Amino acid sequence: MEMEKGEKQWKPSNTFLQLKPDLEWDTIKAQLLEKISQALQPKIISYTDYDITWVVPCYQGSHMQLQTEDDYKFLLMHALKPKEPAVNIKIEVKLIKKRKTKSNDESGTKNQTDDSDSDDSDDSSDRCYKKAKKSKWECSKSGCSSSADHCFIHPGSSEHFPLSHNHFTVWAAAWHLPLLQQHISEWNQSQAAVNTPVINFNIPHEIFSIFCPPTATTTWIASPTKEAISTAKSTNHDLLLPTSASPGPHLTLNEFCLMYSLSNSVHQKLDENGYMTSNTITYIHISELKEMGFKHGEIAAMKDAVRQWAMV
Repeated sequence: MEMEKGEKQWKPSNTFLQLKPDLEWDTIKAQLLEKISQALQPKIISYTDYDITWVVPCYQGSHMQLQTEDDYKFLLMHALKPKEPAVNIKIEVKLIKKRKTKSNDESGTKNQTDDSDSDDSDDSSDRCYKKAKKSKWECSKSGCSSSADHCFIHPGSSEHFPLSHNHFTVWAAAWHLPLLQQHISEWNQSQAAVNTPVINFNIPHEIFSIFCPPTATTTWIASPTKEAISTAKSTNHDLLLPTSASPGPHLTLNEFCLMYSLSNSVHQKLDENGYMTSNTITYIHISELKEMGFKHGEIAAMKDAVRQWAMV
């Protein structure tokens, strides 16, 4: 009934849906189509006939597309950040307008739809759809620091990130890495499992001096031994960023984890230990990651992220 009215007279239909985060993408689409069928009762229903977007309340200002499985994974990554996960999903019907032409009959007074122009109407709708997608990322912020025509607006804040072909190339290459696909699989498994808290104890050195009083020692200077030299070399080798590599661009912790698709567990452990920027991450040792409770797959993901960051 709403489709028979004018577009400005449409009234939205609100409902709710409770889903588990471990459901497959096909199951999510089926649940959404079921809700559409209950609200609109169309004769023929298809997921491609609707423009579906999502937004996380109080965490994200702009609507993001929900058309592919990658969009769904991106939704989960941001929806699980709040203590009480919730997502607002907006579903709109895609309209295809047909052009009308006047009849060649001189006595005719009504406008008739020209079926031969249906293909042109479809092409026009496609152009309008592409134009709407392109205009979504056009930067309209006055005094934008990026000075670019198109900007990527960070979902977690209002910060503008200038887009370029170099970024698309790096992101596309990183997305298809086998290590990243393994990391996504491990992240999905870790979300289903119960997270065990890690408690670290820092005991000051002064406490041991109570039980071991200082003794008189003879001051002497010795040349560095082979064991000391090998220890220094192993310490440099243990660095997350090798000394021969140059650091990449300065990024915040949120930007670093988002750009290289690091899990929320990795972000939380780095944040709890005071690592706030990419420059401080370069001084981390592999042994320190193990002390912070990093799993083997998470350590491999950190190595891969730092290697890509140093190459940008």
